[in-house]
Amino acid sequence: MKLTRKEELLLEIGLFCCGPVTCVVFMAIYDYIYMYSALFGVVIFLAISFFYILCLVFFVSILAIVFGWQVEDSEELTDESEQKAISSDHGGHFAEVMENIRHEKLEYRAIFDLNGRKLAEGTLLSPEKCNITTEDWRSIYRRRERVVDLHNHPGRSNVAFSGKDFEAFLSSDFIRKMIVTTRNYNYVLEKPSDEDGYEDLQDDIYDYVRKMNGKYIWLSIFSSRLWSVVVARKTAKCFGLKFSIEHIHRQMPKNMFFLA
Repeated sequence: MKLTRKEELLLEIGLFCCGPVTCVVFMAIYDYIYMYSALFGVVIFLAISFFYILCLVFFVSILAIVFGWQVEDSEELTDESEQKAISSDHGGHFAEVMENIRHEKLEYRAIFDLNGRKLAEGTLLSPEKCNITTEDWRSIYRRRERVVDLHNHPGRSNVAFSGKDFEAFLSSDFIRKMIVTTRNYNYVLEKPSDEDGYEDLQDDIYDYVRKMNGKYIWLSIFSSRLWSVVVARKTAKCFGLKFSIEHIHRQMPKNMFFLA
C-alpha cells in the first residue's frame, strides 16, 4: 500500500509545519532551561521531542479525517481484464516457489492444492500487482477444489495484505489460505470455518480495509509494515479470519501452510 502524491505532499507539509511549532515552544522556555542545570535541559529537550511527535501525529490524523484519505493498494491482485497475465515458473512445489519469488523485483502469483503441488503461476510483469493467466484461473475455478493462494510483495517494506488482497481472498470460497511472502516475513490468512459464504463479504472487507488505513495512517510515520500489520489484524478479526506472521529466520514446520 502507498500514499498518493497529493497525500505525500500533505504529509511533508505536516513535517515542515510541526518543526517550527516545536521550535517556538522551545524558544519560549529557553530562559528557564538556561537558569537550571544541564540535566534539566536534557529533560526538556526530550519533552520537546515528544511534543513534536505528538504534533505530527495529530496533524496527520486531522488530515485523514478532514480529507478522508483513501490509501492506494499498490501490491494487489487484479482482475485479468485490467492487464494480460503471462505464465511464469519458479518451481513445482510450494516451498520452492515461495523462496524463489521472495526476493524478486516483480510480483508473482501462484496457486497450489492442499498438498503443496503447484496448479498455476503467473505475473503481470509489475512490481505492484500480479495474477495468473485467464485460462489457468478458469481451469481452477471450474474444479472449485480447495487451494492455497501465494504471492510476493517486492521491496524492503515487508508490508502485509492490502485491501485488494483481502478482497481477492474472499472472492472465492475455495481459496482457503492466502500467503504473502516478503523479504523477511510470511503473512498468512486463513478461513477457519469450513462453511462457504465468504464471497458475499468481499466488497465489505475492501471498504473496511480502506477505512482502517485512513484511521491508522499515522502509524506510517514510524513504519509502513507496522501500519499494514495493524490494519490486517483488525480486518481479520472483524471478518472472522485467522491472521498470522512467520519470520523467515525462525524454523518453520514443514506443512505449516496447508490444511489437514
